[in-house]
Amino acid sequence: MTRGDLTDAEWDLIEQHLPLGASGPVPGPRSYFNAVMRRIRTGSP
Repeated sequence: MTRGDLTDAEWDLIEQHLPLGASGPVPGPRSYFNAVMRRIRTGSP
C-alpha cells in the first residue's frame, strides 16, 4: 500500500457500490481503482 492508496475502511465503503461479475466480485478491482485515483491525483495523461 502506498501513500495515496485507499485504506481498508475507505475501500469497504466503495466496494459495496461496484457491480458483480457473472460469478461474484470482479477480481482485483481495488488495484484498478487505486490506479485511476493516482492518475486523477497526479494529473498524468
